[in-house]
Amino acid sequence: MNGFWKAAPGAYISALANAGLDPTSTNITFANPIPVATGSQTIPVIATVPNAASNQFKPSTGWPVVIFQHGITRNRSDALAIAATLAGQGFAVIAIDLPLHGLPVSSPFNIENSPFGPAANERTFAVDYVNNSTGAAGPDGNADDSGTHFINLSSLLTSRDNVRQGVADLFVLAKTIPSIDFDGNGADFDGSRIAFTGQSLGSIVGTQFVALEPTVNQAVLSVPGGGIARLLEASPTFGPRIRAGLAASAGLQPGTPNYDSFFGATQQAIDSADPVNYAFATLQKSILLHEVVGNGTDVLPDQVIPNAVAGAPLSGTEPLIRAFGLSTLTSTTLSDTRVRGVVRFVAGDHGSLLSPTASLLATMEMQGQMASFLASGGTAVLIQNSSVIRTQ
Repeated sequence: MNGFWKAAPGAYISALANAGLDPTSTNITFANPIPVATGSQTIPVIATVPNAASNQFKPSTGWPVVIFQHGITRNRSDALAIAATLAGQGFAVIAIDLPLHGLPVSSPFNIENSPFGPAANERTFAVDYVNNSTGAAGPDGNADDSGTHFINLSSLLTSRDNVRQGVADLFVLAKTIPSIDFDGNGADFDGSRIAFTGQSLGSIVGTQFVALEPTVNQAVLSVPGGGIARLLEASPTFGPRIRAGLAASAGLQPGTPNYDSFFGATQQAIDSADPVNYAFATLQKSILLHEVVGNGTDVLPDQVIPNAVAGAPLSGTEPLIRAFGLSTLTSTTLSDTRVRGVVRFVAGDHGSLLSPTASLLATMEMQGQMASFLASGGTAVLIQNSSVIRTQ
């Protein structure tokens, strides 16, 4: 829970091998960039394929695939919320959990309750370090919830490397997809047609993955953000708990030099895992980004990942949009090459791609845009209901 990536001592790249650098250093740097593996795990996967009701048929090359990555405190079963929509376009959906996330024992999809339990485990590891109701330290007799320990303010490098590990896991998944055989009749998925959809933290992790993974060229990024340190501090959902924790553990108070220095140091520590630093590397890829901005009256802007943060010009969703260089989409858009755009929603909330609770119309529009974008290979976005998006 407190470990972080380390390199082999002095294992510098050849160009710097004789540069007089510390031969005992295990720091991950540009000069010594490869972490040493500390172990290996078999992790659970959830996959869906189109059924007869979808009116889709498996191509001879296998089903095209959308990799889905969930948000913080969520789990891989969130993929089921978009599976039917994507099945209607002929896509299989495959999802894994982020590090330190997983399904509770009560879930029918919990791997440890299945015949595969001896071979794999939920990545929450059934630890009990905090009270699930209050967040206070100390066991409460129940396994800690999914994602409880992903953000570790007492070990910032651990937080950074939880993001990095999530990216590395997606690399392995992408490489594995062409060999997956779920029915015993040979490989079932087309490794040349892999796209990505992420939600919240899944989009943050996914930005780095899509930027660096050569087999993925289309991505739907739902409600992401960059400048992670101040993003979290300004989040209406996470900010109050973070501020309370810093006040209790270190006496840090907002508006003081030490408080500001802490967040500066935090960003410095996690900067190499921040999506704002990878957006530029997606320029040759198709990107559809969704942002919830509210309507100024009864619909609030995103209450989990803020759209912008006062005094932190690189934090929030809007700075990440600028880093991507996305165009604003207000009507159906077609391109001869690739679409790179953002749709800003005036209805719905942070979770509306997956849940219609806040606005059924917003969920329908988000999923419809996702489906049209991915089905077109990233060259089109169909906008059907302009009443739920910002058009000016």
